[in-house]
Amino acid sequence: MELLPSSIRYLPRDAYYNGDNVRGRELFASAIEKIAGYDHILITHATSPFVRTDSFQAALDFYLSNLDHYDSLIACRKFDKYAWFEGKTLNYDPYEMIQTNSISPIVVETSGFYFFSASHYLSTGSRVGYRPHFWELSYIESLDIDTESDFKEAERVFGLEQIQALVGHHLGESMSKDIDCRLKVSLEKPKLIVFDFDGVLIDSRRCMELAWSATCKQFSVDIDFELFFACVGMKFEDIMRNLDIDHSQWSAFSDTYFQNTCSNYHEVVVFEGVLEGLCDLKSYGYKVAINTSKRLSNTMELISLLFPDIEFDFVCTPDNILSKRGKPAPDSLLLIASTLGIDPADSVYCGDMNVDQQCAIRAGVKYFHAGWGFGDFAQINTIWFECFKDFSNYLLFL
Repeated sequence: MELLPSSIRYLPRDAYYNGDNVRGRELFASAIEKIAGYDHILITHATSPFVRTDSFQAALDFYLSNLDHYDSLIACRKFDKYAWFEGKTLNYDPYEMIQTNSISPIVVETSGFYFFSASHYLSTGSRVGYRPHFWELSYIESLDIDTESDFKEAERVFGLEQIQALVGHHLGESMSKDIDCRLKVSLEKPKLIVFDFDGVLIDSRRCMELAWSATCKQFSVDIDFELFFACVGMKFEDIMRNLDIDHSQWSAFSDTYFQNTCSNYHEVVVFEGVLEGLCDLKSYGYKVAINTSKRLSNTMELISLLFPDIEFDFVCTPDNILSKRGKPAPDSLLLIASTLGIDPADSVYCGDMNVDQQCAIRAGVKYFHAGWGFGDFAQINTIWFECFKDFSNYLLFL
């Protein structure tokens, strides 16, 4: 134990408690009895090594300052997802499919930390009080490593080098032999962060659906919205080509569609955490740009409406590009990087569709998948984040 700081008091547990059949509450009760005299307890787990020091401090300060309101504090993750348990829905009516950004979140405990009073535990055997406060951690901090598959999940998000740096030892060959080198993330801090617009910064699905329906009706075109939506991310002309829309109607059809989107801007919302995250990234010194297949005029209108306080360093649409080639061509990302004087190798791109990933690969730009976006995550073979806050926290962590 010579590696422990002198301020740490090491209390080895009795051999009995090393057995696989010993319950957690027995372990905690034994530990609390050994440190008798303390009013409040913090329990954390060695299997959650990524919780930041400032998270511990902030949670501790909140807990001690709010004992009149809460008797315990639990590190957790919140999921705005449709959830079921034992064949029944937990947080939504399947016959009333409300949007997930309006759903009541499911709260899941992590092994990050628990704060509670010693007296409560000794009287109830529970580290959760009657009035708990749920302290949300980022996806990175909430990782709980218990199995080899947990290690692989952590490697998928961080990259093997990140895990080694934080855990402080080299993983054995058995734990790393299946790592796909394409999924490793460079630890070098990038200079430029490029975001796709629809599905990454804004949720515009309803707006697009209304605009598409109205446009198809005006042109007597019978194409289901889902077929159109599967093509989102491409240049609009490429979408019309893929959907076999009469070429002679392209100009009028696209003009009408984008006019109809303007009529439904009230249906567009910014994803949770985006505004705060963008401000943090800008203040941290990152260049921040947008790469979208929308028309420039529509894009700037939405930026003015939804991001009035964010100064993007560059906004790229097919209208900016001399070649007029849209995603998955690399032209847009290369234009953004060259205009801002930043090497593609020092840039990252966050998108939600396959064309975004292909655009990044062809441009030589690192790609991150927005798991909160429109794309089919099952088809994405890359680093992903569940929410914007997790992605921005990762970049601030570098």
